[in-house]
Amino acid sequence: MKKKVFVTVGTQLPFDRLVEAVDKWCEHRTGIEVIAQTGNSSYVPRNFASQAFMHPEETAQLLANADVVFSHAGMGTIIQRIECGRPILVLARAARLNEHRNDHQLDTLRRLSHHPLVIPIKDESDLDCAYVRSLRLNSGQGTPLRTSQALLESIRSFCK
Repeated sequence: MKKKVFVTVGTQLPFDRLVEAVDKWCEHRTGIEVIAQTGNSSYVPRNFASQAFMHPEETAQLLANADVVFSHAGMGTIIQRIECGRPILVLARAARLNEHRNDHQLDTLRRLSHHPLVIPIKDESDLDCAYVRSLRLNSGQGTPLRTSQALLESIRSFCK
């Protein structure tokens, strides 16, 4: 059975680096089905289906049901995936690459990288290692997947 992979860049800014990295990663993979929400990205993937924007309910369903999620470091996306008790692979936008106006996504990822369900992607070459780690967590071979309500509330208050 194919692994369902969801890629999301959020709705505010394009994130060509993530979309292109997953597209190239897909070239040499079998047994996966990828769908992406790409925002206003200018890069058009060749190896998976994509659309610029999705209805919030569709996004929530994909976040809940995907075997693997590749994402930007958006708090809403990270929290939704953690609430599902499933790992999320996160590549932060970088201001030095003109992907955002500052490095708050790098700060967010640094702050949450200790969470067992948040798998940081250091750079584009790290996608496969992060993917394998995610599959181990989903299969129960890694850290327990349940997150306490207190931790989720702490993350929410941090975001305010």
